[in-house]
Amino acid sequence: MSEENEAMQVDSAALTVFLDKLVPPEKLQIEDIGGNKYKLRTSISARNQIKVIRRFEEMMKKVDKSKLVIEQPITLSSILSAFMTISSDDVVMSAMEDCFQLAHPVVLKDAVSACGNKKSKAADVFPIEELLSGVLPLFIRLLKRGTMVISQMG
Repeated sequence: MSEENEAMQVDSAALTVFLDKLVPPEKLQIEDIGGNKYKLRTSISARNQIKVIRRFEEMMKKVDKSKLVIEQPITLSSILSAFMTISSDDVVMSAMEDCFQLAHPVVLKDAVSACGNKKSKAADVFPIEELLSGVLPLFIRLLKRGTMVISQMG
């Protein structure tokens, strides 16, 4: 076995172990800025998943990749700093809003209605952490299942 293939297997195994520890709930509750609570499923239809993934890919093409770097050594402070830089980026915020709307259109409609401004978007009615809560589990589930299938094939 070549060193490159061996390294890929080790990385794949490490990723699988890491993803095994991340267990997104089947449902979660988020809260809008008015204190209204909404239940979300962390799985969506394949068609909507594809739309979310495409929007995420579009964002990755536009975002400044230097913002995605976490300073060394990795500490809570460096992770928080990178997170704040990324989440305050207009391209990332727009993509997060779009992904949330694609994944949870009914919840967004209810939240916009509750806030009283029909022209509001997801970032107008939900804090950043709630938008992330509605989108990240979708990617974690996909990555987790994908690495499981790939590891079984190898």
